[in-house]
Amino acid sequence: MAISKASGGLERVGNEANKMSHKVLKLIHTSAMRVSLPDEMFELTRLTTGLLSAALDAFSRQDLAAASVVIKSDKSIYKEVESLIHQLVCKMIDSPHSISICVELITLTKSHELIMEHAKHIAELVFYVVEGADVHHAPTTQIEPLVE
Repeated sequence: MAISKASGGLERVGNEANKMSHKVLKLIHTSAMRVSLPDEMFELTRLTTGLLSAALDAFSRQDLAAASVVIKSDKSIYKEVESLIHQLVCKMIDSPHSISICVELITLTKSHELIMEHAKHIAELVFYVVEGADVHHAPTTQIEPLVE
C-alpha cells in the first residue's frame, strides 16, 4: 500500500515537473531577459531536489532517521519560498512591466513547494511501513521517539 502511495506521489511530482518545464520554456521564449532570476530560485531548486532525493533514499532504505530529517527540513524550504515570493512581489511593485514574468516565477516557486510536500509525504510513508504509525499530521515532537 505504501509503495502504491509513493508511486502516486512520484507521478504527481513528475506532472509538476512537466508543468514547470513548460513554464520555463515559455519564459525563455518570451522576454524573460527583462527580469533576472533571483539567486533564491536556484537555491530553492537545489533544496527541493535534495529533499526529494533524500525522501526517496529514506524510502528505499526504510531509514527512519533520514525520513525524519526530510520531514523536519520543510520549514527551511517554506522560509525560502516565502522570501522568494516576497522578493518577486516587490519586483512587480517596482517595475510593473515585469508583472507577467514575476507571476510565472511565483507559479514556479509554488511548484517547488508542491514537490516538497510530495517528498515529505514519501518520507512519512517510511514511518508507516517501518513502525505502522501515521505521522502525516503529527507534530515533530511525536516523531522523535519513533526514530530511536
